[in-house]
Amino acid sequence: MGDIMDAFRNTVVNVKIENVLKAISDLKNGRSIIIVDDNGRENEGDLVASCETVTLPTIDFMIKHSSGILCMATTSNQIQKLGLDKLVSKNHKKDNFETAFTMSIEASSGISTGVSAMDRLRTLKVASKLDAKMDDVVCPGHVFPLQASDGLLDERKGHTEASVEICKLAAVGESAVIAELPSLYGGKMMSGEELDFFAKTYNLTVISVNDILIYKKSLESYRCYMYSQAKLPTEFGNFMISIYLNDKKEELTVLSMGDIQNHDFVPVRLHSKCLTGDSFHSIKCDCKYQLHSAMEYIAKKGYGAILYLDQEGRGIGLAEKIKAYSMQDKGMDTIEANLAINQPVDARTFDFAIAVLKQLNLKSVELITNNPKKLDSLKSIFTNDSIKMYNIVAGVTNENKDYLDVKRSKMNHKLKF
Repeated sequence: MGDIMDAFRNTVVNVKIENVLKAISDLKNGRSIIIVDDNGRENEGDLVASCETVTLPTIDFMIKHSSGILCMATTSNQIQKLGLDKLVSKNHKKDNFETAFTMSIEASSGISTGVSAMDRLRTLKVASKLDAKMDDVVCPGHVFPLQASDGLLDERKGHTEASVEICKLAAVGESAVIAELPSLYGGKMMSGEELDFFAKTYNLTVISVNDILIYKKSLESYRCYMYSQAKLPTEFGNFMISIYLNDKKEELTVLSMGDIQNHDFVPVRLHSKCLTGDSFHSIKCDCKYQLHSAMEYIAKKGYGAILYLDQEGRGIGLAEKIKAYSMQDKGMDTIEANLAINQPVDARTFDFAIAVLKQLNLKSVELITNNPKKLDSLKSIFTNDSIKMYNIVAGVTNENKDYLDVKRSKMNHKLKF
């Protein structure tokens, strides 16, 4: 009986993790999800989206189907950057859940009345930028910031903390827009069967606060080990090649040079496998150029590591990537092509890479990338002071210029060309 129960529990945990991964994919693509808390708290579901990736249709949906009040859940550090004071009263009791409201805000420029979906979208985008400052917003306004506890879900298991936590786990910033869902019946908040029906009607992923904690714990206990290692002389210099395996027998390749444990800001690249670019030298993308540039940079430094990840086509696989290529041949850009074949724009997660980096025990990292999301993904194991980005100059061709322009303009890659 014990073995049966253990198997059942493992199955339940795996289902919950898969559900969180689906929610992460939705957030990456600008969609909203629903986060529910437990019966001992508010026992309700909130619509949640990442401020970094949220789109105008999603904001419009959230306004129409919620109470209409949009809150921005964010970190205490972001609240300080914006110069916002908490809303407190000397004459009133605190609310039961001690919700950390601050002064309401509006973007200081580029809006009209501030209440439209477009205006509130701009306010959320402006206020959630990592380089935001006090002058970027005015008070009061139509967006209501909420300050998450510094320990997030380890400290307080509320929607505010859960929303920030899931955004950080998804590497889509540290701020979320959240909206409460009122019931259509009886003047209460939506929960139970009504919430399930709403989610199914609009194809929304539902996760609980506890699901997020289970997923976070799975990352912390993610097990991998070095399976094999050998010398690898290359045209760029002499590297060591190491193969890591995880519990699923998935492989991750590490190409390293020099003593990476005893240097500050070790050059590291997380490189997603690209058969067409890396092996066949396709000029439809710049993957080969980025890989070779990283190897050259590490060889020049004399130390560094490349984590070669089995994430063909930004995680959708080779077959689907080539299918998306066929849509690009018809005039679609890389984002439109993925969506046209019902695939996410970016399906990658970096759990395996993070687990390997933990084992490599680096003090600080210089991440070789043009993609800020990769930088964000490593902030779960590195502080802001121990990680920085080294921008690769893009390898531009006539065939990939439009592709690179989409990555820069629509995916926020910091490309130089």
